[in-house]
Amino acid sequence: MTEDDHRQQNRKAKHIREQFTQLLARLQTLPDPARARLQGELIDALLSRTVSIDTPRGAPSFVPFGRGGAKRGLTLLTKQPGTIEWIDGFRPNSVFWDIGANVGIYTLYAALRGDTSIVAFEPAAVNYFLLVANCEINGFDRRVQCLLAGLGRERALASLEVSQFSVGQLFSFLGKRDRRMQVGRRRSSSPSISSSRSTGLRARTTSRWTCLI
Repeated sequence: MTEDDHRQQNRKAKHIREQFTQLLARLQTLPDPARARLQGELIDALLSRTVSIDTPRGAPSFVPFGRGGAKRGLTLLTKQPGTIEWIDGFRPNSVFWDIGANVGIYTLYAALRGDTSIVAFEPAAVNYFLLVANCEINGFDRRVQCLLAGLGRERALASLEVSQFSVGQLFSFLGKRDRRMQVGRRRSSSPSISSSRSTGLRARTTSRWTCLI
């Protein structure tokens, strides 16, 4: 693509942003019930417009939901080229654990192989939604098992620092032990995410497994 093409695309994108800003302003003039219905329709329409990324193994589609989710998909081949090379080197019939799968860019790339079983772990609900959605639109439901869970050194319930409005971002469990609850010992009313010991999960998988940490 030439520099003139880039400039033309930038001008077009700027014009669309200006129109989008005007649309948002007009939406605010509607009564809440009418705005809610129309806003919901617009979101559904935008989410149905997926984006495909060309790779040596095919062109997986991504749901461009939020800046973070869109950026994750667009940087599939460039964010961690070493990970892409590593996945390309999997032996046939490997089992790939994508721990902290986020929105699933490496899960999808591994699924394109067709000879690899994938278990994708993602504890943040906002990212898990996109992880499952991305697998669904690519028809990888049978090839990928998505789990809303985190993996850690102990079996426990732990608080996760997360915002449901920060799509594609990295989140962490709080490190203070007094904010955790050992499973089977105490109960807590605060929101929590399950975290299992990886050693216990490994025992229930095939001996041929590859784990991304």
